[in-house]
Amino acid sequence: MSYILRIVVPALPEDDALAWSAADDVCAQEDDDAPKAPVLVRLHDVLTSVYPCLCSDDANIDDSPWSDGPLINNFGNASATLGLETDDDDGSAVGFIVAAGRTLGLTVLDEQAGEIHRPLVPAPGSTFSVRVQGVVAGCEGAAVRAGMGRVFRATPEQVGTILATPGIQVKRGVDYLTALRYQAMLRRLGCRSSIEAEQPLAA
Repeated sequence: MSYILRIVVPALPEDDALAWSAADDVCAQEDDDAPKAPVLVRLHDVLTSVYPCLCSDDANIDDSPWSDGPLINNFGNASATLGLETDDDDGSAVGFIVAAGRTLGLTVLDEQAGEIHRPLVPAPGSTFSVRVQGVVAGCEGAAVRAGMGRVFRATPEQVGTILATPGIQVKRGVDYLTALRYQAMLRRLGCRSSIEAEQPLAA
């Protein structure tokens, strides 16, 4: 059985009971012939940049959390319904989808948890940094170092320095969505990381 997330473009009522009903209406009124909402296409592109579609030839396809594909077929003109395999035990894929959707101004409804995640739009011009906090417990160190070497185009010595320096900054000056993507990619490599808001530059 899949873990289902629904994502809607229109604003939903503040009252949660009304919001669930309104989301049902949005999904029921999807027009298969209408063009896909640009913001949903953007979300699709962000999600598949970290978790490839099952129809892709990506080498990491075995790690993909999706329960069906092509994934783009699950996106419409006002909503998307995404199914994930239930083996996303650590919740990293669900967390990334929720955060990415909210950052794009969308509402994400998690039916299994009974939660509504409303849009979260950072202030215009906000920038963020990503810091590596070490290796995820249970991950094999050599595999983590090899993956990080590929992603950062770094030598083994440079990767060793990154992993030996908790809190080292590996990305800065990026928008929140880009920071989320880096954090998700680091998690897939076996790294713990954090996102921090940066102080605005003085005029």
